[in-house]
Amino acid sequence: MTFPRTNSRSTHTCRVANSDAPFYLSIPHGVRPPHVCPGVEALCIFDCMRPKTPRPPLALRELRMPSVVSSPALRWFLPPDETHSTLRILQLSQPHVDDDDVFRNCARHITSLTLRRSPYPGFFEHFTALEELTIAGVWWQSPYPSFPKTLRHLRLQVARLAYDVLPEIADTIRQLPHLHTLSVKENLVQGRSSYPTLLQACRDKHVNILVDPRGDDAPVSTVDRREP
Repeated sequence: MTFPRTNSRSTHTCRVANSDAPFYLSIPHGVRPPHVCPGVEALCIFDCMRPKTPRPPLALRELRMPSVVSSPALRWFLPPDETHSTLRILQLSQPHVDDDDVFRNCARHITSLTLRRSPYPGFFEHFTALEELTIAGVWWQSPYPSFPKTLRHLRLQVARLAYDVLPEIADTIRQLPHLHTLSVKENLVQGRSSYPTLLQACRDKHVNILVDPRGDDAPVSTVDRREP
């Protein structure tokens, strides 16, 4: 399956999986998206320009926007209303309160969420079925907001922060009754005097800690696993 070429750069970054797997389309920086067919189930968007065409009947299961995307583009790709939302996996740079209405349309269906920056107050109240939250940037403000009680996996995908976040994460763990796993980068916990506090909070709540020694593709080791 092919899509219209927008420029030479897009021929290397716009790609679609074969017909035996869910379609996946990646749209690069500064490129107007090609025609998106209803068969696309996963999109990764890098600061694309506002689409000029009407929104097709998308049935996205996964939408990733790792960089800042304009509000018009965000509203074009997110489900227009709650009843037609098939979205389950969402990645954003920083949610803006002006787009609260569109987040509310799809939030209760989202099970996995990735954020680079702290969201606005009240953002997480819409996510009533969220099971996995990934903190993917160093720009989160302290104190952390109250996370949904439905969380089962909290992932800190950052190697270092400007301050010691581990005591705050320990307090967060105590407030999440269904949390099963905490994933952290080794650099985030290595040499921290507060690491024992985090370990104790995990033991008390029977939470597994997965420590990533290097990058995202490195093998993960389990530390202080303790079943309930």
